[in-house]
Amino acid sequence: MSSPRSAFIHLLAGLAIWVVVAIAPTQALARNCKSELPANLAEPTDWLAVGGEFRSLYLGAHVGDGFPLSGAEGLAPWDNRILLGVRPLIEIYPSDTLAVVVEADWRLRFPSWAERPVPHNDLRLTQALVEWEPGKFKITGGIQTLNYGTGALLDQRFLAVEAKLSFKPVSFTLFGGMTNRYLMKNALNCGFSEYISHTQAWKVTSTYMHENIALGANFAIKSLKPFKLKGMYLLSRPSSGELYSHSIAVTVGGPIVKRFLSFTVEPMLLINVDGFALPAALFQLRSNFAKGLDIRLGAAGSFRQASGVRFSAVYENMSWGTLQRFNLHQGMIGMARASYLIKDHVRPFAKYTVRFRQSNRGYDGLMGDELEFGVEGKISALYKLSGSYVAANLAGSNRPSHMAFVELRIVLGPQFEKKVEAEE
Repeated sequence: MSSPRSAFIHLLAGLAIWVVVAIAPTQALARNCKSELPANLAEPTDWLAVGGEFRSLYLGAHVGDGFPLSGAEGLAPWDNRILLGVRPLIEIYPSDTLAVVVEADWRLRFPSWAERPVPHNDLRLTQALVEWEPGKFKITGGIQTLNYGTGALLDQRFLAVEAKLSFKPVSFTLFGGMTNRYLMKNALNCGFSEYISHTQAWKVTSTYMHENIALGANFAIKSLKPFKLKGMYLLSRPSSGELYSHSIAVTVGGPIVKRFLSFTVEPMLLINVDGFALPAALFQLRSNFAKGLDIRLGAAGSFRQASGVRFSAVYENMSWGTLQRFNLHQGMIGMARASYLIKDHVRPFAKYTVRFRQSNRGYDGLMGDELEFGVEGKISALYKLSGSYVAANLAGSNRPSHMAFVELRIVLGPQFEKKVEAEE
């Protein structure tokens, strides 16, 4: 018999999912880690733009049952970690049609976690690409992120080539790339997940670049304003042959009530190497009825199961849930998030994510949940300080885990440019 607390949380999650599906669920809530750096670079010359971003993260954690953290299993005492990161970015423009972009990610962690195979001092390339755009045609080659639709099927870093052709009102894209564990962006709080928790992608992706590929095509139609229509075909092959799959997705989004209520719906069909077809879908609803108040509801999941059939979302970045990767292929996932903007600088928020177990009989029980609440503070686009508290497995049978985050981000570049101008 479930406890009153468990029953109440089940009820909240069920209501969230029902509302989304019933209303026919704006923009997907994949990881909200977009940096302000690219839009705030210093430009010392017409052909060069430079900048950097400093990030520091404090993580405190008390780990309960069934929640691996840095290799710890079972109950673990409160533990403190400090993680530092610097991301320099350089953009070079040899001509009006050509651009070269290089962005690195240098991270330090204190103290080091000896039980995890992650270096204390880690330097990686985030971007290293050349982009040529003579007109309606654009081709990009190098280390880059391939992202389409909501990111539920593809949002990952590759050594790739992407070619895009645009004719009003249609754009068509072909893409192909390879990746490995060094390139993949498994990121909690914008770049630290691999220091904190295991993710499915790292377990099934090979270290050999040629063994992990993604090929496909994407189109977008803009003539349906105010609605948006996108489609994608994806061939993905991670290192394990049984995870070879074809995917088709269509993304539709737009307003229900202009400026107040909008939706995104993305039906998908995945076909594995044995020909087993798995239908899936993602729904989202976003409301801005009150000034400063932002409410988002979401549901995602697959609708067919068979014993022994495996689908693994190694190239996706749909990460509902702060600490665990609740993804499209792990049963039905429900999400509810509310935030309120106070005087353009402070935004308190709360988010609840729940995952229901999936079996041959359907969705037959709670698998895990996470509750997060906190506040984001921003002086300008250059300075951001946020903090949050996260509790996991509140309604499950395992003992809960509790974690606290404090993150500081500083974008560097424009401050120096203004100082130089003042001196001149």
